[in-house]
Amino acid sequence: MKFLLIGDFHGKIHSKLNRVYNLDFEYALCNGDLVSDGGLRKYIFKYWNELDKKPLEKIIGKEKYNKIRIRSSKTLINTLKFLNSLGKKVYIIRGNFDLEKNSRNKKPSLVSLSKEVKKYKNLELLDARTIKRKDFTLIANSGYRFPTEKGKEKLKFNKYIKKGIARTNSMWDKRLKRIFSQVETFDNSIFLIHDPPLNHLDKILCKESPMYGKNLGDEYYLKYIRKYQPKIVVCGHMHEYSQKTAKIGKSLLVNPGEADKGQFAILSIDKKIEIKFYK
Repeated sequence: MKFLLIGDFHGKIHSKLNRVYNLDFEYALCNGDLVSDGGLRKYIFKYWNELDKKPLEKIIGKEKYNKIRIRSSKTLINTLKFLNSLGKKVYIIRGNFDLEKNSRNKKPSLVSLSKEVKKYKNLELLDARTIKRKDFTLIANSGYRFPTEKGKEKLKFNKYIKKGIARTNSMWDKRLKRIFSQVETFDNSIFLIHDPPLNHLDKILCKESPMYGKNLGDEYYLKYIRKYQPKIVVCGHMHEYSQKTAKIGKSLLVNPGEADKGQFAILSIDKKIEIKFYK
């Protein structure tokens, strides 16, 4: 059984991705960030210390903020078309930029990912699901917890009150417990996530980042990986660790790379686990 591992498109279909059409695989697993940030990231870094006082929209102005949203939203369709064109079943999770119109976040999207995905016969969006197939089990969890929710950032955002953080983290923990409890055997199991687990492929090396030098992985992911030991963990988000692997006990972590740079990987789970990276 072979899988295409791909994600972190950021709205760009690199010409190198055409190599995928000549490869042999049964399923594709997309670990999120289908759209571009529309230029959002540079403003978040620039105004990081002001975001606890007022939202970014008010800092940079509504006109500039809306242009960011429009640029980001326009990139979604091309990414979905590419994934659908693979002609194989594609399981997709959300990254930190793949938001819905009503998301309570600093960059709500102008289009609905869940609605757009339904227009393509080969695509399936998984928010928190366990998929059981004859030859493998897929455990998928969409989304991303922000540094404040992880206790890494002490800014007092209005929505990040202590009760709100506790409630968000409790819900996150419960949904992971639910999807892992549905798995009967972890032989040939794959855990598909966007953010890496804490202390593994997660240290920020970008000096421009307000979080430089910190480990920003998800502690709840680490908790459940340690407990259940899924055979493969597919993650992304941290571009410093593109096409890197790590181990947590018997679990193998794989970051397939940045699709916007033409990177991806092929995973084989037949008699033995094999990973081939394409740069």
